[in-house]
Amino acid sequence: MKLLTKDTDYAVAAVTYLAQHRGETCSAAEMARSLKIAYPFLRKIMQILGRKGIVESRKGMGGGFVLTVDPNTVTIRNLMEIFQGGIKFTDCFVRY
Repeated sequence: MKLLTKDTDYAVAAVTYLAQHRGETCSAAEMARSLKIAYPFLRKIMQILGRKGIVESRKGMGGGFVLTVDPNTVTIRNLMEIFQGGIKFTDCFVRY
C-alpha cells in the first residue's frame, strides 16, 4: 500500500509552492507549469484546499491562490486526512 496518494502528494507540493511565495497570489496555471502537474488536476486539489480553509482563491485579473494559514501549521498528516480520510499509521506499517 502506498502511504501517500497522488492527491496528497500534489497537495504537499502546492502548499510548499505557496509557502515559498508567501503573500503572493499564484495562478493555478503558473503553479501547474512549475510543479509539472496537469492543470485540471491541480485546480481540483486547490478547490479542496480552499474549502478546507488552507488557501484562498482570488478571482479576476492577477487572480490565483494564496496560502491563508501559517505554513508551519500544515502537516503532511493534515493533508493526508483531507485527501485520504482518517489515517491509522499502524495499518500502513504493521502487518500481522
